[in-house]
Amino acid sequence: MENYNSTKIFWDNIFKAVIPNKYENADLGQEDLNEALKWLSRGTNSIVDYGCGSGAFLFHCALCGTKHHVGIDISTEAITLAKERARYFERDNFEFIQGGLECLNKIEENIMDGAILSNIVDNMIPKDAELVLSNIHRIVHKGGKILFKVNPILNEEQIKEWGIKDLGNDLLLETTGLYLWNLETEKWCSILEKYFHIYLKKDIYYNQHEQYNRLFLLVNK
Repeated sequence: MENYNSTKIFWDNIFKAVIPNKYENADLGQEDLNEALKWLSRGTNSIVDYGCGSGAFLFHCALCGTKHHVGIDISTEAITLAKERARYFERDNFEFIQGGLECLNKIEENIMDGAILSNIVDNMIPKDAELVLSNIHRIVHKGGKILFKVNPILNEEQIKEWGIKDLGNDLLLETTGLYLWNLETEKWCSILEKYFHIYLKKDIYYNQHEQYNRLFLLVNK
């Protein structure tokens, strides 16, 4: 299992500069994503977010009616920030844990109603990506919902401009991750369908970043 130390350092520096604030508006600035989280939250009480960052998606779900929330992130600063933000949600249950795959391994089988994997699995080596997906399949009960999102495919110009190494076999290497960014959507479908039914797949556009993300709404088998 990769230790992802450079990834942790990168995100610690990002989140260290963020001032905690109250998440009080269920709007993430991207309408397709808002609707996806509403879908995830309907009929769902408990959610685990692996790669939760500062907890924005879980706070959004709480405003949509979910009750129990577990967030896991490799960044110590992200978890500190998420815990500070959770203080504004005294009526809701939030647990934020710093760590990686070992944290997923400790969660009981079939205990969660839903899960979030947003721009995290494609930043892992293939073996670890598979372990995350199999763990989510184990943790979420049959019929539970999963929001899965990955980054856009990078073109040759971007790879060159950003100093990324193309390792072949759909693998990219950069100091903070990017291992599976260029895995084709069809290949993601093939991987996901081992564990989940694909309810919806859609490219969603972020105006602020001028790029698309690939969104999948999944139902656990």
